[in-house]
Amino acid sequence: MSKLRLADASERPIVEALLFDYLTELKALVCGDWDPAAYPWLDVQWTDPQRHALLVCVADEPVGLALIRTAPEDSEDRHELAELYLAPAHRGQGLADDAVAEILRMFPGSWKLATHQRNQRAVSFWTRAIATATGAPPEVTVIGPGEDARVRFRFEVT
Repeated sequence: MSKLRLADASERPIVEALLFDYLTELKALVCGDWDPAAYPWLDVQWTDPQRHALLVCVADEPVGLALIRTAPEDSEDRHELAELYLAPAHRGQGLADDAVAEILRMFPGSWKLATHQRNQRAVSFWTRAIATATGAPPEVTVIGPGEDARVRFRFEVT
């Protein structure tokens, strides 16, 4: 069973290392041309009150992360899951599903997230995890052309 907690500023190196691993894996999967070390929103995770860096922990050890953006209350999509990562050694055990369910309990309201269409493992995961956590299938839209297409999920958490 995983436990989710807010990462404080002193844990930035842990978040940064997990984020680097995630972006390196994603780059190889979707053939991105970005530098995993140059994530533009890392600094604001601890200074912008609308951003939340969360650590996924097993036995108090960080094994994953989630980066959340919260918009003003009158926004169409109140929350956005920018990134979710679980280290490969901890996959296939239900930890990501547990983390998603806990994140959604922490932040009720309208949500959106997107993943690369080429990342079919993520598309399948999100379709299932959202429906399981909310009791309803998400609204799914493909956005963007060809190789750069993303699958966007929208859903409500009460």
